[in-house]
Amino acid sequence: MSREMDILLREKLEMQRNSQELEKKYKKAKFASRELAKILENDLCGTPTTSNLKNFESDDEFFEEKSLFEKSRALSRQQIPNDLLEKTRKIDFSEAKNAKNQDLIDKLIDENENLQISLNREQKMTSSLQDDLEKSRRMVIDRDEHIEELKMKLGKAETKASQCESDLTQTSSDLAMERLRCEVLTGELHEIDGIFRNTQSTIQAYADDNDRLEDQCRQAQRTILTLNSKLEAQGIDLVTTKRTLRALRETNEARSGPF
Repeated sequence: MSREMDILLREKLEMQRNSQELEKKYKKAKFASRELAKILENDLCGTPTTSNLKNFESDDEFFEEKSLFEKSRALSRQQIPNDLLEKTRKIDFSEAKNAKNQDLIDKLIDENENLQISLNREQKMTSSLQDDLEKSRRMVIDRDEHIEELKMKLGKAETKASQCESDLTQTSSDLAMERLRCEVLTGELHEIDGIFRNTQSTIQAYADDNDRLEDQCRQAQRTILTLNSKLEAQGIDLVTTKRTLRALRETNEARSGPF
């Protein structure tokens, strides 16, 4: 258990070091992205053309407009003075620099996201390891308490054992009597075992009789139900017969009335 605790502690320390390194890298990348954002803001103060080129619906329109823009720029370069050409070169250089800086920003953002994901993963693993470490610590504490309790019980048992040994050494005659008593108890136990087996067989016979009586009761109940149904049918026939006799009697009385 102590080896597992040492391994968990080493893994926890290593995870903490990794998380600290990831946090440092994340902070450095975040600071670098902020610096690049500031540089881009300073570079983009006088060049709004790149932001206007982002409003096209498709890449074909973007490149078509860009080619038209390049053609118009070439024509204007042939017509404008040298200072305007120099300004145009600066604008082109600034646009290229802005595109490069934008790529760097995108790359840094991706790295920051990956670092954040790794940091979250490391934090979750660290939290899980801390929970496992806490559970292991509790298990160790519980086991230590259980061991202490067992030690106390063992001490009491050893005390009782020593006392019993001293009693046994002093009373050898009692030991012989106890042996005889054990033999008697063993014989009684065998007798009780035989009685128990006989009782079990008797109980099994009673159980069989009980099952047989239950079957007879079920059969009697079915017979009673059959007889009840027959009695009900006979009662219905009796009522019908009485009604028929009453009708015949009334008919006979009606015929014999005038006489």
